[in-house]
Amino acid sequence: TFQKIGIEALKQVTKRYARKQNRWVKNRFLSRPGPSVPPVYGLEVSDISKWKESVLEPALDIVQSFIQGHKPAVAPMKMPFNETENKRSYHMCDLCGRIIIGDREWAAHIKSKSHLHQLNKRRRLDSDAVNTTESQSISPDCDKELKEKRSSRQNDEELISSI
Repeated sequence: TFQKIGIEALKQVTKRYARKQNRWVKNRFLSRPGPSVPPVYGLEVSDISKWKESVLEPALDIVQSFIQGHKPAVAPMKMPFNETENKRSYHMCDLCGRIIIGDREWAAHIKSKSHLHQLNKRRRLDSDAVNTTESQSISPDCDKELKEKRSSRQNDEELISSI
């Protein structure tokens, strides 16, 4: 029974590791490929009984093509991308104090852990500020006086700006 539990745990950890590797390859080589990124080829690996025909032989053909210096018969994988996406767009995140270049990078930043942390922090500060101002108001008469002072100050500023 311990052996079965160990085998199941090993299978689970291996599946998790494979998913993590696939995600890393997708993010590193397919989502944002740079000039020095090699082509990535996908092979059908779901049917183990056809492993030799669907994995081994195509992989050897691809490697042999590279060794001989010509293009492989199989096309490399490409991530679908949006034609209207601007790679040179300029975005300023006032919340994080960062400049982001590119629409895809901006979308990734908006979903990032650091941006969401800053967003939650700002929301907490704003709600604390609202709660503090509500608790500081003493009486309706005092609030009325404050509003009158603000409106008279705004009138003074408008007069000065019109001059």
